[in-house]
Amino acid sequence: MTIVYDRRWDGPHGIGRFSAELRSRLEGDVRDLHGAHPVSPRGLVEIELLPHLRAPHDALLLSPGYCPSLSWPGLSAITVHDLIHLRVEGERSRGKTLYYEQVVRRAVRRPRTLVLTVSDFSKRDLLEWSGIPDERVVVVGNGVDPRFSPQG
Repeated sequence: MTIVYDRRWDGPHGIGRFSAELRSRLEGDVRDLHGAHPVSPRGLVEIELLPHLRAPHDALLLSPGYCPSLSWPGLSAITVHDLIHLRVEGERSRGKTLYYEQVVRRAVRRPRTLVLTVSDFSKRDLLEWSGIPDERVVVVGNGVDPRFSPQG
């Protein structure tokens, strides 16, 4: 199966680290998406257009962040690390709340979408917020380099 991987999250930050580590573990036919930052206006448009141009319809669209494609017809996996943009006063805004309600919740409720998250707490929070079945949310942990092991 072809995997279309959203590399636009790469960078020196938490999701960037997760993205790089996740990408380093993917094998086979992986096609990287590059473009504007995924949380920019241009980036939000690109996720609706670029995957269609770069992959067959039977591909899996995989995002290490919370910006899904609502127009992608095939299988997808989106990573929602947590609901900080909704739960923490200093991170919440009207725009973020609207985005989560209209885009993220819609995407995670699609039957062909798997949701990845980084902790059991985040999984429980996502299940409560989205109303999706338990088996559609998978705890994958944070992406870390092997040098951060007890032996590293």
